[in-house]
Amino acid sequence: MMVDYFYVGHYDNPIRVASKLSLSMHSSMLALADKYDIQGLIRQAIDLYIQRLKHKHVELEDFLNSLPVLHELPISVSRDAIDAAVAHTRETVLTCICRKATKRLIDQISDASQDFLKEVMMSIMSTPLESRCGDCNQRTRSLKISQEIRYSSPYPTSRQYNTYQNGLAGL
Repeated sequence: MMVDYFYVGHYDNPIRVASKLSLSMHSSMLALADKYDIQGLIRQAIDLYIQRLKHKHVELEDFLNSLPVLHELPISVSRDAIDAAVAHTRETVLTCICRKATKRLIDQISDASQDFLKEVMMSIMSTPLESRCGDCNQRTRSLKISQEIRYSSPYPTSRQYNTYQNGLAGL
């Protein structure tokens, strides 16, 4: 495929709307392009990797297999692909953080690449996931209602009441 790039200027069929090649293949092409310092191929491999991530039917195993390759490359080369993989993980892989299945997915991501799991967790910490399932929505609604009741109640909360009592005790 690298030979195809040199002869025709691309290694994937440009006529197709979406790449049929696996994410692992694109990440491998990126590694080869970096090794031989072929800037045009680096850009094409990153673009095709990102384009493939946007395809609706990305196989989880293929996605997970591509992650270690990305993290073996210099960050200056792989940053765009890693950012796209983090976004893909947030939008399609980890659609909810409350289900047992998600815990299994996190284990799979961890097994594939600890560095990538760290990237995902840092992303979630900076911008938390919005709930997308019935369980999360139910918990979110319950939490909001309890907070509204606590903040709008004319009666002091236990924390406020204890502070009031401690203040009187000090007189």
